[in-house]
Amino acid sequence: MKTLRILLLACVTIALVACSTLFGGKDGAGSNGDENGASSSGLGSGDDFGGTGAMTQAQLLAKRVYYFAYDKTTVNDEDVPAIEAQAKYLVAHPTQIVLITGNTDERGSREYNIGLGWRRAQSVSSLLVSNGVPQSQIKLVSYGAEQPSAYGHDEDSYAQNRRVVLMYCQDSTCQNVITGNAAK
Repeated sequence: MKTLRILLLACVTIALVACSTLFGGKDGAGSNGDENGASSSGLGSGDDFGGTGAMTQAQLLAKRVYYFAYDKTTVNDEDVPAIEAQAKYLVAHPTQIVLITGNTDERGSREYNIGLGWRRAQSVSSLLVSNGVPQSQIKLVSYGAEQPSAYGHDEDSYAQNRRVVLMYCQDSTCQNVITGNAAK
């Protein structure tokens, strides 16, 4: 479990560094940005993205956990801009791999929860693919209820566990995370 947390932290750090490089560092202006901090691609870190009005591109890219309603696989409307931002990043970085993990709360059988987690991961994957990401850049896994983020037996804990987590990794690192063989 400690190894997985370290690996997750490393993946997030790498992705944030990549985002900083892609979107122009701390001043918001990329190498081909204009005076307002917008890059020619329209993905400057200070810009509102896709008309969301509230979140910047960097904030959208930093959002990698998407929560689901009980027994549902539909992506929440408020998560769509963040997933679309991930898609734009992946299209711009064709060698980057993304691992999408589906999770559930503890209610239901193991088999049902594995299937539900898989369908949730597929929902996020489908949104990425519909925004131009090749399937070859996407890896999916379902943990069902096996990797809870909250250990309570109440609705708040259940809600935290009904999630999909998106993380960036190298192909071999993704495989190690999936199989549980990450370096200790």
